[in-house]
Amino acid sequence: MMEKAIKKIFTFSIFACLLIAYQVEAGEVGKRDFTEKIEIPADASGDSKFAAYLMHKQAYELLKEYKTSGDLDKLYTALNLAGEALVLNPEESRYWVTLGDAHSEMAKFNIFRAGEWAEQAYQEAIALNPEDTTTMVLLGVSLAKSGDYKEALQYLEPALTDDIYLMTYAIGQWLNLCYLAGSQTKRGTIYYEEFLNANPEFYYLRLYKALLYKAHFDYVNAEKELKILLAEKRADSKTKEFASNILEDLKTEEVKR
Repeated sequence: MMEKAIKKIFTFSIFACLLIAYQVEAGEVGKRDFTEKIEIPADASGDSKFAAYLMHKQAYELLKEYKTSGDLDKLYTALNLAGEALVLNPEESRYWVTLGDAHSEMAKFNIFRAGEWAEQAYQEAIALNPEDTTTMVLLGVSLAKSGDYKEALQYLEPALTDDIYLMTYAIGQWLNLCYLAGSQTKRGTIYYEEFLNANPEFYYLRLYKALLYKAHFDYVNAEKELKILLAEKRADSKTKEFASNILEDLKTEEVKR
């Protein structure tokens, strides 16, 4: 039964992929080399776990090559190999992550249910390893792409709190999208405030925080956050440029009111 379910998740037609235009999406999660964390089983004849390890290793490498070359045959092969590895050993969480990553790539081509299958794979990985913050972020981003903003926050917020270095500019954008599109602006300002209090080096989050205040028409607090950011000595020039532009927009809107 499990074997059929796994095959259903990863099997689809490559020919459909060739008919759909490639869509570029910004904001990928900084992936870690998961293969290093997988214990290599003893090389024994007929050992299904070792066979699964070899299949996953090949799938992982092909997926990396696809991201460089854009060769769809490599993506398709990686997806099937990841699925076959899981048929042999469904208890290895990293195999599920690779399957989810492959489906996430397929979702960029609007493959039917690819996003949903990616989410299912990430959920399986988290069920096996609940402390895997990277996969929680991957699942959160996948849910955000599907429009499930509130559920995405349930994974993004605790994962980013526990592993602060996953909080990149790109992931911050997905987080802010969840707050804005999910009508969670107040929740967002509170989260950013707590995060910044504990990690002031992530100064650029004030930019996102100001945008949340602006969306809520709280121009006073939005301006306050932007001015703090502009006075921040560690802030890079690009971040300060964005802050200055938003501040000018605020002043223009205040004149119109």
